[in-house]
Amino acid sequence: MTTSPKLSTRLVSAVPFAGLGSVLTLVASSLAGIAVARNAGPSGYAIFVAANMIVFVGSVLCSLGLPLALAKHVAVEEEVGRHESLRNANTTVLILLAVIALLVGLAVSYSVPALERHLNITFGFGFALAFPLILLCAVTSDCIQGIYYGLLRPRTVIWITVSGPVMALVYVLARRSGMNLPIWGAVAALYLTSGLTAICLLGWDRLLGRPARLRELSDVFKDLVPAATFTFFTVFSSWSDRWIVGAELGAVAMGSYAAAVVVVQTALRIPTHIAYLLVPASSRISLGGKEKSKKLNSITLSMFGAFAALTTVILLLAAESIMKFLFGPAFAQAGPVLSMMSLCLLASAISIPFISVLTGSKRNRFVTYLLGLTIVPRILLLVFLTRRWSLEGTAVALVISESLLAVCCLLLANGMRMEFHLRPLIRPYLAGLLAYGVGLLAILGGLPKSAAAAIAVVVLLLALGRFIRATYKETFHPDSAIAPEHIFGHS
Repeated sequence: MTTSPKLSTRLVSAVPFAGLGSVLTLVASSLAGIAVARNAGPSGYAIFVAANMIVFVGSVLCSLGLPLALAKHVAVEEEVGRHESLRNANTTVLILLAVIALLVGLAVSYSVPALERHLNITFGFGFALAFPLILLCAVTSDCIQGIYYGLLRPRTVIWITVSGPVMALVYVLARRSGMNLPIWGAVAALYLTSGLTAICLLGWDRLLGRPARLRELSDVFKDLVPAATFTFFTVFSSWSDRWIVGAELGAVAMGSYAAAVVVVQTALRIPTHIAYLLVPASSRISLGGKEKSKKLNSITLSMFGAFAALTTVILLLAAESIMKFLFGPAFAQAGPVLSMMSLCLLASAISIPFISVLTGSKRNRFVTYLLGLTIVPRILLLVFLTRRWSLEGTAVALVISESLLAVCCLLLANGMRMEFHLRPLIRPYLAGLLAYGVGLLAILGGLPKSAAAAIAVVVLLLALGRFIRATYKETFHPDSAIAPEHIFGHS
């Protein structure tokens, strides 16, 4: 299997831009969310989170996995030079998704009162009226992002993904200045701006043509079922906890819990985007034999383990201070919940790299099986433990669920004879345990939690200094067999 030099160069350059876009989007969306939380408190933040959840999950269900399948189709068509066919396919898929989005949007608008009762939240008539248009723009944005990802144009994707959160932030600041604006309007501003920006960019780049016949898109529809299944399981598992908390505990608990989730997701953003590189990297490096794959897996676990240990120690020692600083004193009750949830990061250091490597392999269908297998116990644990122990029970359920997923990853790796061992995690986790012990002693000695966390971080970095330098050199040194230029640069 060969890759053209042009494609290899574009793939290497796309990775840092994808990471940059994620960071910029994260900063803008987090600032908007934090501004809502500090201005409206946990109950107001719950409205913001619930509105975003309904739109986001609705857009994913409407998309049916088409953006992911279309990205693959667009990449092939562009590589072989069938540009007219590419434009026609884009137009057909956009029309199809627009019809589905409008129909689903109308159905959800009719069901908004029932959703309000279920989630113990009040949106108002305006949200129900605007929802079909919001959903249409969300679905359109997702689809067009898929097109540009297939074309390996991450700079354009950055414009699309950043424009929405920036407008949402402007909306929130206008609301804080005294304008009588509904909280859900920030979510509307996010998706409307993102969708309109995507449409304008697609038209500017002349990537639309005459609608193609459905039978001409058979290659897209062949990838539809696995893409839709994978997307559904991923989204449902990531949003089910907030839905259950809202339904079981009410708006205030949902807002507090959602704020803690934002901190954990922010911590996971960096390793998640390192994982984006692993998908194509594992595909290419597997051609070099088992030894290279084993080295890639070892270095990946080392990097993820060090990052997970560092972040977990900080959150365990200073979770309450972080919640107060970011979201305000009203969210301090979520501090203990955030501390417990931080343990999920240790399990994610196993599951995220394994799923990424598996996705890039020829046996990527097992990713869907893995997510499908673990989603049922996840839901059952969330419902049972949330009812029994409130938010603390939700946090325990998440830790158990993520640990179960990590165990399943290891069992699957062993069954598939993948070189995926836990030895690289031993040193980072032992160093993390030592740093946490030092920080805990500092707190018992009377130091503020923030100061204790800073001391623990210094101890951890000193303990892992040589380990981190060796891992970095092994990964990025030009002579390394798994350096990025060696993975993607050879045709």
